[in-house]
Parts: sequence; C-alpha cells; structure tokens
Amino acid sequence: MGKDPSGPGVIQPAEMSGAVKAIRAAVAADEARQKPKEEDDTDDASSSSDTVSLRVRSSPLIEMLQRCEKAGVDIVWGV
Repeated sequence: MGKDPSGPGVIQPAEMSGAVKAIRAAVAADEARQKPKEEDDTDDASSSSDTVSLRVRSSPLIEMLQRCEKAGVDIVWGV
C-alpha cells in the first residue's frame, strides 16, 4: 500500500481503491508461491494448515477500505 506502518499515517479515500488492488495482488502472489510448496508438502505433518493465509488476514482490511472509500472518510492510525 506504500504506507509506513511504524508511525502515524492516513489513507485517504482517493488512495483506497489502489490499496485494495495492491492487497489483492499481494494475495494472488502469495497464493501462487504457496501452491508449489503445498504440492511438495503432501506428506509433511507440519504443513501450512496451521497458518492463517494472507487472503484471510487481509479480508477485514479490504472490507474497511471499501466501506471508508464509500463513506468518503480517511483511515488514520498511530495518531
């Protein structure tokens, strides 16, 4: 998304559509990397079934971005 998460920040409504696209691209890239790994780990007892995927973790953020864009309000953190 191009934002520094370590300090205060703002995502304005005009930036939210691009942020959603960036997150979805990251999810697609993550899933493409995981697919070959999953095929190799078919007999591995410590497979990624214990982890939460980027798709699942990013879903609430995408929903918040979409709601805030529709409402025309900023998302602010660390202030």
